[in-house]
Amino acid sequence: MQENLISIIVPVYNVSKYLRHCVDSLLRQTYENIEILLVDDGSTDDSGELCDQFMESDNRIRVIHQKNQGVSVARNEGLRQARGAWVMFVDSDDWVEPEICETLLDRALKSNCDICGCDLLKEVEGERPQIQAVYKHDVLIQKPEMESLVATLLHKNIEGTHYNRSVMNGHSCIQALLGPYCKLYRKDIVDGIEFPQHIQYAEDTLFVLRVMIGASSVAWVNQALYHYRFWPMSLVNKYDKRRAEDCVSLDRATLEYIKSAYGEKEELLNAFAYGCFLRATRLFHYYARKTKKREFASICKLLKATLKSSVYFKALRNPALKFDGLKRKFQLFLLRNGFVGIMYIFVRFL
Repeated sequence: MQENLISIIVPVYNVSKYLRHCVDSLLRQTYENIEILLVDDGSTDDSGELCDQFMESDNRIRVIHQKNQGVSVARNEGLRQARGAWVMFVDSDDWVEPEICETLLDRALKSNCDICGCDLLKEVEGERPQIQAVYKHDVLIQKPEMESLVATLLHKNIEGTHYNRSVMNGHSCIQALLGPYCKLYRKDIVDGIEFPQHIQYAEDTLFVLRVMIGASSVAWVNQALYHYRFWPMSLVNKYDKRRAEDCVSLDRATLEYIKSAYGEKEELLNAFAYGCFLRATRLFHYYARKTKKREFASICKLLKATLKSSVYFKALRNPALKFDGLKRKFQLFLLRNGFVGIMYIFVRFL
C-alpha cells in the first residue's frame, strides 16, 4: 500500500457518452498520486473498449473487466484490488473538480480523520446546477458526536433531527451525506465492508452507514467539488415492484448493524424508527405514482405485507414517534393500523 495513494473506483456500465468527461476530470487532478480503477461491469456498448484506451494513455489507470453483476459487485471488486491508503468512489456519468483529491486529502491528514467529505452539485440536464451543501461551514465530527451523526443518517431527514441543527444546511443535503461519492475514505476502515449485492435500492447507504459506525472522526469541507448527474429515469427512480422488499431487507440489515455496534441505544432506535416511518410513507407515494389503477389490489397486498414485517411493525409502534402536524399524525395512524387502502388513496389524491 503506497503512502497517501488515492484509489479512485469507477464502476462502468454502458456510459460511453459520459465516460470520457468523467475520466478526464480524474486525470486533471492537481494531486497526481492516484490510481483510477475502471471496473467494466459487462458493458454492451463500447464503454469497455474506451476503458482500455484510457489505460493505454495513462499508467495510473487500471481496467477490470467482469460479467454484468451490478454496481455493488463492481464497487466491491474495485475495493479488493485497490492499492491506495485512501479510497474514493466516482460514478461513471459524474465528474469532479480538479482539486477534489488534493483538498480532501489535505483536510483528512490535518484533521487525522477517517473520512473526509465535500458538498456536491446536482446536475440535471437543462437546469442550473443545485448545490447540495451538508454544513454551513467546515466541520470536524469526533466521538462522542459520531453517535449523533449516525442518528442523523438513520433518521434520513436532517430537518427532523436535533443534531447540529445550527450548522447543518437542511434536508436537501441528505444525498451528499448518505451517498458513497464525494468522500475520501481511509482504506483501513473500509476493509472487510462490502456493498450489499442482494439489494437494488439504496444499497450504497447501508455501506456508508457501516463505514460511519466504524469511523473515529469525519471531516467535512464546505466546498462543492463533486458533480452528481441526476437522471429522473435512473434505477433509483424508475418503477421496480421489488422496492418494498428491498426496503425491508435494507432496514432489517441496518437494525442488525446498529444493535451490534451500540446495543439497545434509545437515541439510535428512535432515529431508526423515524427513518422507517419516512421510508414507509415514501413507499406509498412511490407506488401510488408509478402504478396503474388495475394494480391497486396487488400493491395494497404488497404494502400490507411490508407493514407486517417485524422490522416495520415494531419501528412504527415506537412511542418516540410523535408529530405536531395533523397530516403526519394521520399517516402514522393509518400505517400503525394497517389501513393500506386508505393510505394509498390519501397519498395519491391529497
